[in-house]
Amino acid sequence: MYSINLNKEIATWLVRHGTDFVRFVDVSDLPLKQNRGYAYAILFGVVSTPGYIRYVAANPDYVQQAVADGSIENDEHYVQEMDMYRISDQLSDYLKENGYGAYALSDDNQIADNAFDEESIRTYLPLKTIAVKAGMGWIGKNVLLITPERGCGQHIGAVLTDSTVTAVNPPVIQPRCGNCHKCIDVCNPKVLKGTSWSLSTDRDDMLDVRKCTTCLQCFVHCPWTQKYMKM
Repeated sequence: MYSINLNKEIATWLVRHGTDFVRFVDVSDLPLKQNRGYAYAILFGVVSTPGYIRYVAANPDYVQQAVADGSIENDEHYVQEMDMYRISDQLSDYLKENGYGAYALSDDNQIADNAFDEESIRTYLPLKTIAVKAGMGWIGKNVLLITPERGCGQHIGAVLTDSTVTAVNPPVIQPRCGNCHKCIDVCNPKVLKGTSWSLSTDRDDMLDVRKCTTCLQCFVHCPWTQKYMKM
């Protein structure tokens, strides 16, 4: 039996812990290896600040410099990503304390559970897969989640659960990148292959992940992200 009150309770908990949005997603049709027998995913996230996007776009060597001078742990992108993993673990604990099954899709939890393949740099269930199933957006040629509202300007986390939430399973949004290749043009290590995403597209057909330097230029220069930045 579904419970709208449980949705509200979880959403309130997430807002109190610093998230900006939440989606309750039906993942029951995913393979068992991905959904681990859980029917639902609670997807949540925070939005990037336009000022940060503007700064990184104007300073293409920013990430490399931040790593070199040891300031990367204060970087907004890094902090938000770590926050999503932390909140994933905390939400999982919260659900378990209330009698529900839950599995946090945090890095630490998946590595400890051997659910992350370091050789291929893959996890069984990418967070982007859940976001696409939630109808939030599509996977761009930069292999990042792109939403109509914020482009790439969000970080997401998720927890799988058997709790009685009301979940959605909207139609998949098809890519809206068209003939744009801005992300490919700004990629100095040339790791992006220009492949348009579909449900059957493999990540390795879009990106040479081992050569990616996480410089964030494909993130901040995406026209959809730029549109959000200027709002």
